[in-house]
Amino acid sequence: MKILITGVAGFIGFKLAEKLLKDGHTIYGVDNINNYYSVNLKKQRLKILKKNKNFLFKKIHIENKKKFHFLL
Repeated sequence: MKILITGVAGFIGFKLAEKLLKDGHTIYGVDNINNYYSVNLKKQRLKILKKNKNFLFKKIHIENKKKFHFLL
């Protein structure tokens, strides 16, 4: 199953993505990597997720619907 997770570099998004990847799902993760809290921590989490071939990440703002064409 293909699943879209917004805020994938945040705590909840990251943990959810880890679990679903472990279960064999394909994850499309998006995040704007803002500086609400540590950008380095978010980058470390993405580095972990990107090790899985079933993970695709795009750095975009969720409000920008035009950028979601990669899902088609």
